[in-house]
Amino acid sequence: MPALERLPALESIDAAWLTAALRKSGLVVRARVSSHELEHVELFSTDIWRIRLTYDAVEAGAPMALIAKLVKPDRPLREGESFAAEARFYREVAPLTPVRFARYVAGSAEDDPVQLLILEEVAVRHFAWTPGAVDGHGELAVDALAAMHARWWGRAEQLAWIPVVGVEKGSHTLDERFVERWRAGEAVIRELTSDAFCELIEAMVGRVQTSLAPLRETPTLLHGDAHGENMPLLEDGSDIVLLDWPGARLGLGACDLAAFVIMSYPPATRAEVERGLVERYAAALDAAGVPPRSDPWLDYRRAALQRVVALVEFTPNWPLDRVARRGLRMVVERIATAAVELRTIELLA
Repeated sequence: MPALERLPALESIDAAWLTAALRKSGLVVRARVSSHELEHVELFSTDIWRIRLTYDAVEAGAPMALIAKLVKPDRPLREGESFAAEARFYREVAPLTPVRFARYVAGSAEDDPVQLLILEEVAVRHFAWTPGAVDGHGELAVDALAAMHARWWGRAEQLAWIPVVGVEKGSHTLDERFVERWRAGEAVIRELTSDAFCELIEAMVGRVQTSLAPLRETPTLLHGDAHGENMPLLEDGSDIVLLDWPGARLGLGACDLAAFVIMSYPPATRAEVERGLVERYAAALDAAGVPPRSDPWLDYRRAALQRVVALVEFTPNWPLDRVARRGLRMVVERIATAAVELRTIELLA
């Protein structure tokens, strides 16, 4: 595909630009956008807008709405994430990967002053965090992760531009950054969780890099944040779609598996379903011809440590208004309970 032109600001996009972008992406062939409306959807970690489309003619498969993602001025993307990387993923990697994605329309380049990503809107079921994944959701998600991981298992060199789990770029080492972020968010985490979990974090100080090293073995493509909201069920419940790709990584597939299971279920439900989902994932990889690893359960437990690192990383930047604090409490509870119950402290190197 030719290099992307610079994207205009969202409010400057017109019908002619949308028509050109949709044709370039192959989502329409003959129809032209005659008008569009912008609708502010909600503020997540990014600013989300819906673009409702009207065409001059009916064309089968033409999307009736698009989703535009912008960086929130008061909440920049996490370190190592960018819309340019997400756009590149949709252009280069998604077409080669046998799972469902939103269809790509346009995205900014790294040096664009406007950071914007535009995708087809996919009709999905709302993911409710409190009850967590409904029956069947976990099985479909695990099957999709296994299919994606099997596709890129042993082929990570083709994705060399994607960062590797646990490899810190910049002036700080991973261990230096971990202790810096832990001290910055320590008071909040201690308030929200148990002494046992805080003892685990203290034990990780100076041991993160070596403890995460096994997660870089036999790397494959990882989503990087594969919880239920980023892997929702389609509206008809027949499959899942993988959304939100600014933080793709390379690493052991168990990292995505642990992210989904730990984050997508309340702790009591997670404890009931996790062994079955780990076994299902290992069986799906085996059926796809991926060489078996000696202990999938051990891989899963190690990947739970990566969830702890992620929690320590983002807690200091989490907004602490009443609603956001309730969300943080849920995240801390799920990660902390899993990390303690899975005895991850025994895996520190």
